Amino acid sequence: MLENGLTELELFEAQVMFGSGLFSCTHINMGGCGEVGEGCGKECKYYQPRNGKNGRCRYSGYVYERTDITKTLKI
Repeated sequence: MLENGLTELELFEAQVMFGSGLFSCTHINMGGCGEVGEGCGKECKYYQPRNGKNGRCRYSGYVYERTDITKTLKI
C-alpha cells in the first residue's frame, strides 16, 4: 500500500458459492475457475486425486462470491 501511495483499502467479505457447478484450481489457476468435471483428470498434468486413487482432485477448491459486508483498512 505504501509503495502505491494508498492510505486506505476497502475489503469485502466473500462467501462460498455452493451448488454453482464451478471449481477453482488452487494449483495453477489462481483466481480463475472452471466447470466441475472439466479440466481435471487426463486433461491436467497436475491432477492428484484426494484419496490417492481416483475422483476429485486435491487442488479443486471452492468458488467465492462477494457479499455486501465491507470494511475499510487504514494505515
